[in-house]
Amino acid sequence: MEREQLWKSYKNGSVEAKNELLLNYISLVKFIVDRIWTGYRIGSFDKEDLTSLGIIGLIDAMEKFDPNLGVKFETYATPRVKGQIIDAIRKEQWLPKDILKGISELEDTIEQLSATNEPLTNEKISETMEISTEKVRKLTRYAGQKILLRLDTPISTQEGTIFLKDTIEDDKQLSPHSAFLLEQQQELLAKVLDKLSDREKLILNLYYNEELTFKEISEILKLSEARISQIHAKAVLRLRRLFTIAQKS
Repeated sequence: MEREQLWKSYKNGSVEAKNELLLNYISLVKFIVDRIWTGYRIGSFDKEDLTSLGIIGLIDAMEKFDPNLGVKFETYATPRVKGQIIDAIRKEQWLPKDILKGISELEDTIEQLSATNEPLTNEKISETMEISTEKVRKLTRYAGQKILLRLDTPISTQEGTIFLKDTIEDDKQLSPHSAFLLEQQQELLAKVLDKLSDREKLILNLYYNEELTFKEISEILKLSEARISQIHAKAVLRLRRLFTIAQKS
């Protein structure tokens, strides 16, 4: 199908055309990521992170693009894809280097403790990292600002784009083909989720599925809002690390 016809079909609601356009323009995202990778200080992001951000920017550009204006989509989309990535990088760059290093060490420590099935407490992390429990809390709060990135990775299906975080306890009605693709991701995610504590899983479910705020969750569980935020950040950090490991195994 020609690009012009693809755009027409997409704007008329065709999910198939949308997915084909995404595939056609993914090379644009990769080109932009490569340019940014060599030209910016990107903090703790890796190329997969930047590509995920770029795809989010690409989808946004596709939704807002008017093919009747006579402007090439690549010209329209490039600053938006780049902006999506650069904004995320800049939001992280206010963090001092020692904090970024600490977040990386925190991730490694959580992965290490998770492998031994030891209770994941601030005290145990503090002991392993040889830092104070207050420093652990501080790093966890900072980490919580960026660790959801992989959960925002788009999964392209015949029904449209689904984000990985939306598959947690989700019951979307999909075609057999799309359901199969999504099932592979869900099975992997389910195995990883099973490694979380019941309280961690409950907080993730209340936050993402029920769309409750930390304040509302704190009232339900009779814990402080700060404590809910801490448990959430630590749970998602573990989830990200374990999911990455599971994908590679």
